[in-house]
Amino acid sequence: MRIALIGDLHFYRLFAPPWRLLNKRPLGLLNLWFSRRRKFDHSILPSMVARVRALSPQMLLFSGDLTTTAMDSEFVIFRERLGSLMEDIPSLVVPGNHDRYTHQATRDRVMERNLPGVLPDRFPLLRELSPGWDVLLLNAAGPRFFSARGEVGRTQLDAASTALQSRRQELAGEARGLVVICTYPIAMPPGAHARPCHRLHGPSAERDLL
Repeated sequence: MRIALIGDLHFYRLFAPPWRLLNKRPLGLLNLWFSRRRKFDHSILPSMVARVRALSPQMLLFSGDLTTTAMDSEFVIFRERLGSLMEDIPSLVVPGNHDRYTHQATRDRVMERNLPGVLPDRFPLLRELSPGWDVLLLNAAGPRFFSARGEVGRTQLDAASTALQSRRQELAGEARGLVVICTYPIAMPPGAHARPCHRLHGPSAERDLL
């Protein structure tokens, strides 16, 4: 099976209605205006989409941060640019911290409203990918005013553990691979580094689970 993994697209609008600025969003927009927008080269998107189509994957997995400040208008851009690809290829999405940028966007379920059928209704989600592989989707993103750290949480971890144990029993010990999709790294390979503010809080529990 062939999978295409896409993440950190960070679609954005440089302006927001005044009533959308009564939260953390002004800081994000200022940072975007003076710095971060230079790092997001969306001119390569057509070639990326063409490359994905040429690979003919059976599944698209999106690892989050599709938007910059979790506004409806940013999700609209995402659907305009990637919608046809997702219509042709089965797709699954996990939230990034920028997709849960404010408490209001999280409370109003802006991401869920804009990505029905692509974003799971609940997490964790364990699904078969192929006869030899499963995929586990975890939601570690949430609104934080200063830090960008993520947290899966004990409730989700317990549910993931139960689902994996049930899957092992169902397979009666059959050897199987597991793809884990989370916007934060569950474990860092040797030599790799992440800024402390972009790490997963309490990663040992997630590693123990896997």
